[in-house]
Amino acid sequence: MLKESMKISRNVLSLLCYKWVERMSGFDVGGQVVEFNLLDVYLGLELRVLGEKIDLNDKVVENDSWNILGSQRVNVKLIYDFLMKFDDDVGGIEVFCRLYILLGISEFLLPNKKGGVFSIIFKIMDDMKNIEKYNWGTLVYEYLVGIRFR
Repeated sequence: MLKESMKISRNVLSLLCYKWVERMSGFDVGGQVVEFNLLDVYLGLELRVLGEKIDLNDKVVENDSWNILGSQRVNVKLIYDFLMKFDDDVGGIEVFCRLYILLGISEFLLPNKKGGVFSIIFKIMDDMKNIEKYNWGTLVYEYLVGIRFR
C-alpha cells in the first residue's frame, strides 16, 4: 500500500522511549497506556518465543566473525563500514551474510545509544544452521523493557 519504502529511524525510537510508561509497561497513546507484552513482539515481529534463551551478558571474544573485524570494540558503524568495503578474500559471501544479519539484529532488535554489539550475537552468527533454536522474541522483549539488562 505504500508508494515508497519506510525506514525506521532513531527519531521513531526516541519518540517511543519518550512515550514509554515504565511502571505500567506500556506506551502513552492519547492519554491512555497501551500495554506492551511478549505477545506483541511475537505477533508484531514474528519472533520465536520458544527455545534456548540468550544471555546478552555472556562475554565471547574468540569466534570467527569477531576476529574478522579485528577490534576490541565492535559497534554497528564498524560493521557497516566493513561491509561497505567488503572484500571476498576475507571469507566469501557466507561471512558477508553473517555480518549483515548481525548488523540487522544489533541495529533493529537490540539497539542502544552507543551502537554497541553484544559479543554473544557473534557466537550465534557463527553457527547460522542453529539460529532458529533460540528464543529471540523473549530476548527482544526483555531487552526493550529492561527486565534483565539494566
